This record gives sequence, structure tokens and C-alpha cells, in this order.
Amino acid sequence: MAKPPAAPATLTYERALELYGKYRIQFVSCHGNPGQMTLGKGAKLMLDNRDKKAHTVKVGSVSYRLASMGFAIATVREVGTLNVTCDGGGAATVEVQP
Repeated sequence: MAKPPAAPATLTYERALELYGKYRIQFVSCHGNPGQMTLGKGAKLMLDNRDKKAHTVKVGSVSYRLASMGFAIATVREVGTLNVTCDGGGAATVEVQP
């Protein structure tokens, strides 16, 4: 399973899209798109909030606070099916392979 590149220290939204466009879950009204993704353990993905409201997104056991129209780069470290929640509600799943 291919892994996306490591995130640079300073990352603009445009650069994040270049690096992680294929590895991105976009949130609109707390709905994740795509709803399912498969990655290898240790892979990074972009969590992309397109709402004008901040949200807390959780991938497995790790929480990320996404600012209004903000993003974060998450690293998946747990093998198995990870639930992705947005403000506590189900939004997507990530299948993590060894």
C-alpha cells in the first residue's frame, strides 16, 4: 500500500491539496466525503473542513480541532477499521492495513 508523502513544517491549503488530494476526507456539514478510505499503517491523510464553523474530528482514538475552512494532516497508526466522527457523529471510516 502506497503512503502519501510526509507533511512539510509549513503547509498551505493549496500545497496540502497537491500532496494529499488522493488521501483527503472533506467535511461539509460534518459529512465526510469520501465515506470510506483504505490506507496503510503510518499513512497520512488530510482532514478538510469546508464549513464556516469549527469542528472536532476524531480518527480512531485521535482528535483534531479543525478551524472554520481549516484542515489538519492525520497519521493513522492503528490497524483495523477506524471510525471518523465529526462533533461526535459518524462521518466516515478508514480501513487501515498493516
